Amino acid sequence: MVKVIVLDSSAKEKKRNVGMRTPKRWKAFLLALSALAAVFLAGCQKGEDFPVYQMEMLEDHSEILYIDGVQYRRDRSKAGDEQASYYNDGDQYVWTPAEGIGHQIGICGQDSNKGYGWAIYQIAGDEEQIFLYTAPRKFYSGGVESRLWMQKGVTLGAPATEMISSITIVPENGECASTQVNAPAMIAALLDVYNNDSARRETDFKKDGDWLTCSLIMRHKDFAFLQYEIECCYSPEKKVSYCQNASGEWFIMPTEWVKVLPN
Repeated sequence: MVKVIVLDSSAKEKKRNVGMRTPKRWKAFLLALSALAAVFLAGCQKGEDFPVYQMEMLEDHSEILYIDGVQYRRDRSKAGDEQASYYNDGDQYVWTPAEGIGHQIGICGQDSNKGYGWAIYQIAGDEEQIFLYTAPRKFYSGGVESRLWMQKGVTLGAPATEMISSITIVPENGECASTQVNAPAMIAALLDVYNNDSARRETDFKKDGDWLTCSLIMRHKDFAFLQYEIECCYSPEKKVSYCQNASGEWFIMPTEWVKVLPN
């Protein structure tokens, strides 16, 4: 049986507060702006001095961050790779903190003593500090590069059935309630399509006024503080729905998903 949970008004409002319904370009900007504001406010606190941690780039273009003897990394070598874990493009197609960033714990990078470099933050809900988040301490025109780091030995990769606990459907129309799908069979069916290179693609599909849009937000089973968002377009009249991958390709979703998408 498909288990669909309609979120109550307080849960719905909490989801909105995370910024899920903000237009894509603004979501990354607002998050970076909040991080910069946090740095500024921290600097205004009397006696607040953050430790400086070592960050280095390796020959393969990956980067290493050392925090109290623990090694963190992010991989820059492959464009579009989920392991790069940027906050970018409206937080889609990468793993991101589900409840936002936490307290600042330090700074790193070149010229940190001059106010440049990156501020280092905890991830909200990540009590063991398996992941960390960094954001520039100064505002730069042309976009802000912010990063998600993971401890050595930890991997993420694209969403797979065994790592997803639930998928929340968040309509583009903020007047509709969000719903949550927990059924393992439905999650597996969707990810089989999303991760299958031989799945049926819709090369001529284009969004227009007759199509509704929503986000499918997957929550990590082992790291409940991380989420992965993809885009979905569907037509209740035509009884068909599509999801999009990081390469911009549209795939026809399993038929059972049409029944749970909001009208």
